[in-house]
Formats: sequence, structure tokens, C-alpha cells
Amino acid sequence: MEKLQKWYNGYNFLKDPVYNPFDILQFFSKGKIFDNYWFATGTPTFLIKLIEKNNYFLPKLSNLVVGRRLIDSFDIENINLEVILYQSGYLTIDKMIENRRGGIEYKLRLPNMEVKNSLNDILIDFLTNQNSEKLKFQDTIYDALIDNDLELLEGSLTLTRIMH
Repeated sequence: MEKLQKWYNGYNFLKDPVYNPFDILQFFSKGKIFDNYWFATGTPTFLIKLIEKNNYFLPKLSNLVVGRRLIDSFDIENINLEVILYQSGYLTIDKMIENRRGGIEYKLRLPNMEVKNSLNDILIDFLTNQNSEKLKFQDTIYDALIDNDLELLEGSLTLTRIMH
């Protein structure tokens, strides 16, 4: 149950955490196998294009605090990446913060393991110009990042560039 919660729970819309119902249905119908079910239903190329177009600093996603625009943004031509990530389910509200002058801000986070893994995968594919289904650079890059092995990371990225 703890692993199920880690993988598919965590969406928060200013109340209690919520499981992704699509994931839960798929999890049980596929024999209780943990996989990226929701993420596989769409191609997030629009995210990569936005990140690239706006030259977005990706580490900013790990400690993101946004204002009221998170809830009030409806102008699709001038919408911030953070708002799109929230509205499309890649980010969720971690907590609401009342600032000293009475305004409200929202601290955002990745909702669960499925979204974290999937987002990392598409970003690694984009940065290395690889397709994770054909080549298995992702595991090596993950291992290098987790182990703080800069030599292994550099070797993986260099090998990726050589192949292109």
C-alpha cells in the first residue's frame, strides 16, 4: 500500500491528497504492476518545446513558489510554464503560504513517483537527443546522478553526443 501511495497518490488541490484514478484502474487491471500509465496516455512534447523556447532553468522546478496566477491564468498565449505544469498534472500544490502582506502563494512539487520518473525520462531524452525505448542511456544517467558520479555522467553524455 505504501508503494502504491508513493507511485500514484499525491495530487493536491488545496484539500486532501488524491490518487490518480486512471492509474489505480490500470494498476489493478494490469496485474498490480507499477508503471507509468497516465503519463503514457499523452506525448508531452509541448512541455519540451516550452522549456526550450523559454530557456527555462529546470532545477527551479524543485523549489517552486508561485503566486495567484497559478489559479487565475486563462490566457493561453501568455501562460507561464509553471501554470501549464500544474494544470496538466505534472506539478501539484504542496502547501499554501500566506505572505506577510496578506497575499497567497503556492509551493509546488511533483505529485508522485510516476510523474517524477516520467518527467525525468523525457528530459533526459531531450537533453541527450535519445529515444529511451531504443537506447538505455537513462539508467546510466540516473545511476550517475544518484551516486554523484560526475565522471560516469560525463561519459554517458559524451557517448550520446558521439552517436549523433
